[in-house]
Amino acid sequence: MNGPRFGLRLPPIAVDAPPDTIGTIAVACEKAGLASFWLPDRLVGVDGYLRFLGESQVLDPLVGLAYCAAVTSRIQLGTAVLVAPFRHPLALTKAVASLQAVTGDRLVLGVGTGWNRDEFAAIGLDARQRGSRTDETLDVLRGARGHRVFAHRGRHFRFDEVLMGPPVRNSLELWIAGGPNAGTYHQLGPPEFARPVLDRISRAEGWLSRPTTSVTQIRAGRVAITERRKELGTDGGPFTVAHVNWCHLVDGTREQALSQQEAAFAEALGKGTPFEVARQLHWTGSLADVRDRVAQLVDAGVEHIVASPVAPGPEQVELWATGVLEPWGFRPEN
Repeated sequence: MNGPRFGLRLPPIAVDAPPDTIGTIAVACEKAGLASFWLPDRLVGVDGYLRFLGESQVLDPLVGLAYCAAVTSRIQLGTAVLVAPFRHPLALTKAVASLQAVTGDRLVLGVGTGWNRDEFAAIGLDARQRGSRTDETLDVLRGARGHRVFAHRGRHFRFDEVLMGPPVRNSLELWIAGGPNAGTYHQLGPPEFARPVLDRISRAEGWLSRPTTSVTQIRAGRVAITERRKELGTDGGPFTVAHVNWCHLVDGTREQALSQQEAAFAEALGKGTPFEVARQLHWTGSLADVRDRVAQLVDAGVEHIVASPVAPGPEQVELWATGVLEPWGFRPEN
């Protein structure tokens, strides 16, 4: 299929969900013809925002994707997003190289700095260092690409030459999550990238814009990233602009959809997030309304668009693939 590519991210699953739930959804995505399947990364539950994390299961994404690799054959597998500071970069490099080997080069590593200070406190890390720790982790991953022997000397981590097999393959793409300051979907004005964030994205192979990034910010962000990549000399390689957003797809009228979505988002995000705010930030309304939001992203130059249903299920895969994506010539596989 020419044009944009589409994927689906699995949210946290119910505590009593069958063990093979992630595999079932990954297979459904592949059979539906989606290009990618993604898993999130969390250590512990969070009070308030994403309240359901304390009542659900969030598998380690690298372990979960290894399982998904065994039950699929074509679909791209990614993390959205892996919180880099939670792991020692050498241990992460070994895990990534191993996952590349079992996925057959289908892995895309979406990487972020994290945001929940409780998680950092739980593992004895200063959350104020999450940016610099992420940058060093990315440096280690880049240094290991295509090399069985590599070393690193940095502020947080230092190790002499080590031999690792399998090596990280050159095909590994790093997509960086984040971007301008959080705002509503319809927020106007240029993106306000902090320079370290802009540099982190511009050195990578992709930008995974957060749900709160407006279309206007994405347009301006693409310009800023393009200019910065030229300045850094990283503009010769591949680069993908991607976007992931929460949704609860309903096959019905706008009124029917909003009624069900209000309940679904309240269950997922907690009642501390007013539904009117969720309507601005995330994909709500009828399938046609969601299709319009996707069309705006495509028009803004987003090349890979990922739906993240607040409740998993094969029906959400089907509604995303056949109910929303038809205008882009999307057809499920036979």
